[in-house]
Amino acid sequence: MLLSSRLKEMVLILLKVNIGWVEIWMTGLLNKEAAKQLNKEEDLKLFSIICWRLWCLRNALVHNGGNQPYLNVLSWSNNSAMACETPRLDSNLRCETDERINLHWKAPANGIYKVNCSAMAGMDGNRIGIGIGIVIRNYEGVVMASCAQAIDGNFDGQIVGILALYKGILFNLDCGLKPCVFESDRCVTVEHILSGKFLGANYGNILDDIATLKKHNYGMDFLTITSAANRVAQRLARMGLDCVEDNFWMENFPASVRNLVEADMLS
Repeated sequence: MLLSSRLKEMVLILLKVNIGWVEIWMTGLLNKEAAKQLNKEEDLKLFSIICWRLWCLRNALVHNGGNQPYLNVLSWSNNSAMACETPRLDSNLRCETDERINLHWKAPANGIYKVNCSAMAGMDGNRIGIGIGIVIRNYEGVVMASCAQAIDGNFDGQIVGILALYKGILFNLDCGLKPCVFESDRCVTVEHILSGKFLGANYGNILDDIATLKKHNYGMDFLTITSAANRVAQRLARMGLDCVEDNFWMENFPASVRNLVEADMLS
């Protein structure tokens, strides 16, 4: 996502001031010259996220005495824009008649385990990274294992979904639960794995590792699901953002996802 020179210039101004940035936005950007350079949807979206983030940081500084690093605004905003863009691209690829896409969580067949994976990018103070949530259930919907993990680093939206599945595979192999099906609400990631074509994909080396693990471990399949069918893993991913260290539960799960687990069992 590239910013126009005018947008870069105004962003730098916004980053340097603690007050009056709304006035600068209105007078400096909402003119004819700036409007021409902000006619791209992605530029306008990113700029809106930047303004919203600066507003939050300034409120934290004024009201709570917070000391958030303003230099992280650009990377945080770009990550957020990418995280929003990937699900939108995913929805464009989905076909309403595709039987492999489930609207609600469904238990696997008897003797098969289902692994739901999710990841969420975020920022907590000076820490930038992603939270990863994984839950493994049997044919009755009983949780066999779950985890909430954190990975520090500045990642774009595409790698977030890839890392979630990769971590899910490694976690499931450690648990020794086979055969299994992995579910993700990131359609692009699943399509890359199923097609076996990684040359045009970012982070193709990780996708290649996933393909190798799939090849050497029998009974491993991948499905695309909706966000509504992946709520437990999403909640665990949100927990992962706040983790000081990775958390693992064998035949158990944290109390914060109990209602979601029980709801999935009923569905």
